[in-house]
Amino acid sequence: MSRHRLGAVLRSGVVVTVLGAGALAAVPAGAKGASYVTVKELVSASTFVKKLNETVVSPTGKFVGRINSNTGAIRGKLTLPASATTVKLLGIGVARATIGIAPTKPVTGKVNFSTFTITTTSTFNLQVRSLAPAGTSVNLVGSHCQTATPITLTLTGPFQAIGSSTYTGSFTIPPFTNCQGLALVLTEQASGPGNTFTGTFAPA
Repeated sequence: MSRHRLGAVLRSGVVVTVLGAGALAAVPAGAKGASYVTVKELVSASTFVKKLNETVVSPTGKFVGRINSNTGAIRGKLTLPASATTVKLLGIGVARATIGIAPTKPVTGKVNFSTFTITTTSTFNLQVRSLAPAGTSVNLVGSHCQTATPITLTLTGPFQAIGSSTYTGSFTIPPFTNCQGLALVLTEQASGPGNTFTGTFAPA
């Protein structure tokens, strides 16, 4: 067997190991030399917002994409449901915030077959979909409150041969805009560097 062919076999084996046996179904029968494998993962995520000293846990989300078994290139879409958390803001007091993300680009990345690690980059706007003072249902920020510029988040970590894999990354929260007069408050109390995201990915 040639060195090139041996390398391709080893890389394909790594991809199938990472994604689980179900990934084999993504390669059509008889598709000799097919180089893409579909990925479907459940995602458990949490975000630590440094300025608020608050950890926000997201409901289970999904990652759907594909991996090039020759190059290791990853491309896909990460979907996370909105999260609710209690915050304390100056001038407002205790409030219930509903937070979501709105992707602006596909997730891209790469499997490193030499080090058995994965790196991905996501770009998205952080949205404050509602902010209601405790005991009320009044949304103080309207329906367009979000970061003024997109966030870029790079996740890295080793993948596990069996079960789930966990990836982490840090990011900066930009200033907020379109928040019905509360953009400055949210910017002052939430925007800045040193925030961390942790995502655990498991075969769907």
